[in-house]
Amino acid sequence: MTSPLLKAGEFARLCGSTKETLRHYHGIGLLTPAETAPNGYKLYGPAQVADFMLIDALRRAGRSLVEIRDYLAAPDAEALAAVLEDCLTRLDQERDAIARTRRALSGTLARLRLLDAAQSGPQVTVDQCPAERFILTPIKPPAGAGADQSGAALSYEWGLALIATLRDHIEHCRGLGQETEFQSTYRIGREAFLAGDYFADFSICNPAPAGVRTPRLHVKPAGAYLKLLRRLSLDPEASESGVEDLIFEAYDDLKRHAADGGYRVAGDAYETELSIYTGAFQGTLAAQVAVLVEPEHDQSA
Repeated sequence: MTSPLLKAGEFARLCGSTKETLRHYHGIGLLTPAETAPNGYKLYGPAQVADFMLIDALRRAGRSLVEIRDYLAAPDAEALAAVLEDCLTRLDQERDAIARTRRALSGTLARLRLLDAAQSGPQVTVDQCPAERFILTPIKPPAGAGADQSGAALSYEWGLALIATLRDHIEHCRGLGQETEFQSTYRIGREAFLAGDYFADFSICNPAPAGVRTPRLHVKPAGAYLKLLRRLSLDPEASESGVEDLIFEAYDDLKRHAADGGYRVAGDAYETELSIYTGAFQGTLAAQVAVLVEPEHDQSA
């Protein structure tokens, strides 16, 4: 017995869709009505529900209507398997991208919450921290820059060098499928930190999950870290040398706290920005600086 044909509205309701969608599919040659009645009504056969469901499943899996139309022009089991495998690959890539974005947003949220702790003034702690992996890009000094510039206000050339490094760092991270965080993390090499020549070994960092391979991979070792959490005024008049010296003063203070607490600097230092641009510029910068330390009495004579 011949199956009854369904009007467009009936067929759309059966498929959980709309007549507008059916008209669009018909217009691009994706799903053609089985017949056209003398009065102009478009009629669909019940068996076409399977076609609609396949189209809908492939569309939800990320395939374009053009791609689906091309497949349906010559469908077979092998071609469908290839399409479904590609859909799964795309979904896995989207899942990984969402996970990366979630890690970046979670890191930003954690920093914002830590920012509240800086409201009451400088805080110094010693915490045992696990190892962390970073993608690290050194900030190369501009041509002709001397080491004595590290404690002075940034020159125009230094500003250009920082911007160029940041752009290169972002492009490198994205090339690895990693998103950069809203706030930056910086690494200062141990020798440069101790010498106060901070830009001599200064790098920008981005968290790197396990499995990422790059020559820029840097592992921050586990251990005891002396941490200084503080807010800094961005008023250039607050320091004779400018805003940059105010930031570097946090590194100087961290070294003093290490000496006063009976610690020796045993590794690199790291700065974690806590402030975030919310749509309006703020008058202060909050940051946490940390350095790997060991008790002085553990040091051999």
